[in-house]
Amino acid sequence: MTCQEALRLLYEVIDKEASDIDIEEVKKHLAHCSDCMSRYEFEKMFKAFVTEKSTSSVKSAQLKAKILSRIEDAQTETSYRQPSPLRKRLLYLASAAALILFVTAALAVAQFYRHQKFVYPFEKNHMTADNTAGGQIISAAALDGVKDYLAGSMHLAINSDPQGFSLAHAGFDDIRGQHFVHLRYDNGESQVSLFVGNAADMEMPGFAREISEGTEYFKLICLQCQVVYWTRGNTIFIAVSENKKIDLPVLISAIVPL
Repeated sequence: MTCQEALRLLYEVIDKEASDIDIEEVKKHLAHCSDCMSRYEFEKMFKAFVTEKSTSSVKSAQLKAKILSRIEDAQTETSYRQPSPLRKRLLYLASAAALILFVTAALAVAQFYRHQKFVYPFEKNHMTADNTAGGQIISAAALDGVKDYLAGSMHLAINSDPQGFSLAHAGFDDIRGQHFVHLRYDNGESQVSLFVGNAADMEMPGFAREISEGTEYFKLICLQCQVVYWTRGNTIFIAVSENKKIDLPVLISAIVPL
């Protein structure tokens, strides 16, 4: 099954109108095609959003069909009466406005969904650790365990503290099904979490690309936090802080290869 054929059946699968054979064929294709899988997940999410937010009992498919019908009527002038130039223009404007609303809503939901799935778990771990820290002094045993893990499993080492920061915590967290080293730094006013883990399958969408001293990194300002990440070989480094003005790229030098 090609991508075109799979996508043609997408809406039928989502609306539960496809046959069992078609559903199985689409599932097989989605399992081997990340592009179509992303499209499928987005279409399911958007359909759920429209259904949930609609104040009437009209299904999202019918609502979309109604909008497209308005556009077709305006273009072909096949409505029950010949539209005047003004009415025709209003039809175009109404249809365009409706489509813009759909696109805007779809993008907003997609962005929220991807943030909740890919980014929020790191924000949550940072804020939870921050709230429970209570100014504790770093455990020497915990730090040694982290150093041994970094050296043995990732061939990395903790460097001297970045400018203006001191290491306040060292430990481990399991996030999004992967094992991460969690280092927390303090600059006297704010705390920053630095997560270090395997970059495989660690998607972080919606970030702006920037450069700091020759190192490419990606930055996102969220509602609650600032998140920055960069990669080095097979390792991903994710820095999180509730202080949106703090210079997180200074942490790039915090971990160095052996």
